[in-house]
Amino acid sequence: MTIKKALLDHFTTAHDAHAQAMDGEPEGTRSHAFHKSMKESCGNDLAACSKSDESELEKALRPLPEGLSVLTPNHPHLRAVPRAGQQPIPERPNVPQEFEKLVIVDEDEERVGA
Repeated sequence: MTIKKALLDHFTTAHDAHAQAMDGEPEGTRSHAFHKSMKESCGNDLAACSKSDESELEKALRPLPEGLSVLTPNHPHLRAVPRAGQQPIPERPNVPQEFEKLVIVDEDEERVGA
C-alpha cells in the first residue's frame, strides 16, 4: 500500500465516521458542531491528499535524522541546563507517596523518595 492510498483511506474513514456521528446528534449541540467541523476538516485533507502526488507526500513524511525523535524528549547526549537561581533538577521526581505508582517505570525500582 502506498502512502497516498493509506492517507486517502484514513481521511475517508474519518470523514465518514464524523458524518455518521454528526447525524446521530441533535443540531445545535457541541457534539454536532464538533463532528461537523471534523467532517469538514477531514474533507479538506482528503481533497488536498487526492490532488497531491506521491513524491510530495514522501517528502512530508520523510523520517527525522538519526538520533532525533518526536516521541523521545531526552536525547542521551543532551542535558537540561538550569537557569541562574533555579533549584537543581532532581535525578528522581519528587512525588508524594500516594502518587508513586503513577511515576514508577519499572516495578523492581525502589520506591520514589526512599
